[in-house]
Amino acid sequence: MLPLALVASAAEPQAVLTLLEGEATLVSGARAYAAAPGARLGPGTLVETDANASLLRLEWPDGSLLDLGPSTRVMLRPPSEKPTLQGRPLFYLLQGWAKQTQGAAVSGHLSPAFDVPSFKGVLVSQIDGSGAVLFSELGGEQVSGRRSAALLPLRAGQAAVSGSDGSVKILLRPPEGWLARIPRAFRDTLPPQAARFKGPPPALEPRAALSYAALQHWLVAEPELRHDFPTRFAALLSDRAFRAAVTKQLSQHPEWEVVLYPPRPASAAHKSNP
Repeated sequence: MLPLALVASAAEPQAVLTLLEGEATLVSGARAYAAAPGARLGPGTLVETDANASLLRLEWPDGSLLDLGPSTRVMLRPPSEKPTLQGRPLFYLLQGWAKQTQGAAVSGHLSPAFDVPSFKGVLVSQIDGSGAVLFSELGGEQVSGRRSAALLPLRAGQAAVSGSDGSVKILLRPPEGWLARIPRAFRDTLPPQAARFKGPPPALEPRAALSYAALQHWLVAEPELRHDFPTRFAALLSDRAFRAAVTKQLSQHPEWEVVLYPPRPASAAHKSNP
């Protein structure tokens, strides 16, 4: 049993996991842990909910809330080439369902489909293999597609929809039948719970060592997210199966080449070539 606490800067305070209905995994550094209420999660933490997880909630000191549905993958405070005045985006949604209730910091979020620089209100996002939907439950904001710099206004009750080609269009209401698919837990307005977790974080149960298959969705994600992965997960290369998989799939994440085949020191190269 180990405590989980990523080092966070003063500008990027840690989130507190306050609600968990079902099971989820937290990846801190190169270790995986079973999620539990009270855990403190800093920038770069990967949060992955199981298919049986009806709700996982994260809360930040500024009042921001993030609810995750089943089969969902997010990275907290991901790196961004376009940080807002409030710093990095609150999260990156790689897959699944997320409901973001904005706090005082007014931070946006990213996904493979959308860039939400900042907003005030409540947004529900869904990403799956067929595309993405971003629904403004409350408030108004501007969004853009990841393949377009054009900002589009999204007002309360409207939805932004992205297809497989990356194009984005604003609909006056969500696609037919989409609201019925929103996780049931998202329909309730649950009050903040962070006040219940003022003491030390809990000891979390380590899960099995991370495999290539467990990380593959992130290892082949967009380059902006993964540039520090070779350093972060370098220790996993001691596992032959992990090293073999990284080597075999090197074309999908070429940034690992320098770790797999580090350049020879200049002195050694000079000696071998008199």
